[in-house]
Amino acid sequence: MSQFKFSCPACGQHFSGDFGYCGSQITCPVCQNLFTVPNPGASAPVATAAPAKPQRTTVALPARVPPAPPRREPAVAGPVRTSGLAVASLICSAGSFIFIPFGFIPGIICGHIARRHLAQNPLLRGRGLAKAGLILGYTVLGLYIIAVAVLLAFGTSVLKFLR
Repeated sequence: MSQFKFSCPACGQHFSGDFGYCGSQITCPVCQNLFTVPNPGASAPVATAAPAKPQRTTVALPARVPPAPPRREPAVAGPVRTSGLAVASLICSAGSFIFIPFGFIPGIICGHIARRHLAQNPLLRGRGLAKAGLILGYTVLGLYIIAVAVLLAFGTSVLKFLR
């Protein structure tokens, strides 16, 4: 589109815009003065405002584009169900405290797979279950690592003591 240049009558800020702005009122971003964009074919209006400040850079106004229609989300059809992987993640991770010594490993794996499936399918529920399974799984993994480190440190000191 072809553009023309005009200035704010109050502060002298230079603008450039397409002909769609002719006759519309805009607010100057520098001095906040509301003014009407002149028509380039008409004679220039005489400014009766305060004396012009030093000239500033030219600001390009975006081309006028008709507003886009509002987007509608597609209706979700079908039954909403809970993800079995999210439930399995929570059960395996929680069970590693009591029953299953290394249940946190399948708990972490199921939790990550469940979160990926939950992100792809809006009909599935269980984001909180998957997150809780991951938190418990990583907590138990951290506790196992700390326990092994303590046992190794304690074991080496006991072996040194026995020699």
